[in-house]
Amino acid sequence: MLLKKKSKNGSSSSSELAYLAELITDFPLKKKISPGQAEKLLISRYLQLEKNLSLLLKLIDNPDLRNNILSLDFKYPGAPDFFPKYFYFLMHFSHAFLFSKILNNAGEFRKSTDPNGGRIGFGGSDYRTIAKFKYSGSPCDEIEKDLQDCFSLLINKPADPLSNSVEFYRRFVKIHPYYDGNGRIGRLIISIYNLYFGSSINWGNIEKGGNKTEFIKRLNECHKREGQPIYNKYFNYLLKFFRKFLVNITEH
Repeated sequence: MLLKKKSKNGSSSSSELAYLAELITDFPLKKKISPGQAEKLLISRYLQLEKNLSLLLKLIDNPDLRNNILSLDFKYPGAPDFFPKYFYFLMHFSHAFLFSKILNNAGEFRKSTDPNGGRIGFGGSDYRTIAKFKYSGSPCDEIEKDLQDCFSLLINKPADPLSNSVEFYRRFVKIHPYYDGNGRIGRLIISIYNLYFGSSINWGNIEKGGNKTEFIKRLNECHKREGQPIYNKYFNYLLKFFRKFLVNITEH
């Protein structure tokens, strides 16, 4: 994450401020902003996110949440299994709650009426134009259908909960329903899903050393081969990576 490295006086490193300046040039705002102002804005939004997260975890732990979900009418096709419906609601609820007071479109999917038709690119590139990125999110008019297919993996009685949840995560971040926060929401969902089956994903260790780089690499290799006969081979590489960081909660 940007702004991790701090000098002794608490300011960001020159390389991070230079990166902010580059982002401001590549993605100009209507209102001019300096790298220093951008840094302060990022820090304030990060602190707000931490506050929102602590409140969200308390709400998720509320025993009345299931009944509240069942009483709501939101877009998800009727399914006999409650789990996909629950996690689909949790996605909407979490994004809206986590990014309230941070993003003005918190809880809202990308829309075709947005700038650039709501299209988004990710995965790195030498050029900061949407068409040149390695991957693109689902077209806006296909987001809800793709998400419904994606959430159908989060069933109540899977043969292998980790396998289902990793494939869910891979598809979810590829769909990229929101402009920001897709990774956070995806990680929250699969963490709760695996906890139900008695396991915890050690995200802290995934973030350490070269683990995160390996994680992103294996994830991207799956993105590249989506829909191809060889996909299962690369998905198993990704699944094997995750198994190293899966902990039985009885061991805590």
